[in-house]
Amino acid sequence: FATAEGEPDNLVAVRKRGNEVVLLGTNSVEVWGLTGDNSAPFQRVSTAAVTIGCVARDTALLVDNGLVWVGQDGLAGGVSVYRMEGYTPKKISGPNEDILFESMPDVTELHAFVYQRGGHQFYVLTHPQEWSIAWDVLTGQWSYRRTGEFTMGAEPTGGWNASTFALNGSKQIVGSDDGNLYQLDPDTLTDAGSMLVREITTPQLFGGGKFNSIDRLTLELETGIGLISGQGSDPQVMMSYSKDGGRNWSTPRNASMGTQGQYKTVVNWNRLGRAKDIMFKFRVTDPVTTAITMAYAEIT
Repeated sequence: FATAEGEPDNLVAVRKRGNEVVLLGTNSVEVWGLTGDNSAPFQRVSTAAVTIGCVARDTALLVDNGLVWVGQDGLAGGVSVYRMEGYTPKKISGPNEDILFESMPDVTELHAFVYQRGGHQFYVLTHPQEWSIAWDVLTGQWSYRRTGEFTMGAEPTGGWNASTFALNGSKQIVGSDDGNLYQLDPDTLTDAGSMLVREITTPQLFGGGKFNSIDRLTLELETGIGLISGQGSDPQVMMSYSKDGGRNWSTPRNASMGTQGQYKTVVNWNRLGRAKDIMFKFRVTDPVTTAITMAYAEIT
């Protein structure tokens, strides 16, 4: 028998990482490795216990060979998402995500699952019925996931119904809050038969304290992908802007993404007025593939 006692805290979760066992406590993390000795097969790795605890057992998962969990700094406090690379945890959540955790009355309710699609591995973290956010391992970006429709000026909170994940052969299956099983399929451009909303909000752009004229906004994305008939035959991308830090948004303005075969379609909006600072929001709801690469504005 052996005792994990680098720090005198209670154990929250135990996870296997390669040939090592990671012991996550309320205030610390210890790693134990194989010794090859049958009388004492494991011993604590000769590094100091990390003073980052685990606040929610069901968030501790192996993601791209690195252990990820929602933890709390045992010395400074504050709840964040960490990823252990080697024996050193690295904070991977930003201020926006940390504010979500701090607003929760009970962070132990958080749970997570991992899936991969198109070369991107996603760590999906959910506060039941409140919100779901996903971390893209490849890009390091966080995004919201949400089931159902919402207005363009609203925050995409409410949560993604997908709460559990499993593989069935090559099929990626999620268990939903409605008690059903669904398959994650990139070629199905609806969400369980309902509208699939894809939305991107840019960071706030500042004009150095001066008013600037936004003469033209151009969005670079895959065009000419319209369907043969019906909704999506002339797919539209909606654009809205905010000149007060996201508190209020303009009436959406549509631009065509090009009917089928119109690959040289240019997507832009002219004469967006003057502003000291501005944010843009883009949305696609038509059942077509959506691949956005960049946006740029001509500003005077």
